[in-house]
Amino acid sequence: MNLEELSARAQIHDVLLRYCRGLDRVDMDLVRGAFHEDAFVQFPNPCTSGPSRASSRS
Repeated sequence: MNLEELSARAQIHDVLLRYCRGLDRVDMDLVRGAFHEDAFVQFPNPCTSGPSRASSRS
């Protein structure tokens, strides 16, 4: 495994940790930050579904 692959793995690991921490803390901004801007996420009911950047702040 070369340096580029190790770096990519570390970045993926950081995103997974951010996602898990957001779920654990019920911090949807943190969860959304783990996804690409145009990602579409569908959580099971009674959660919500829609664009990952859908704002619950308005």
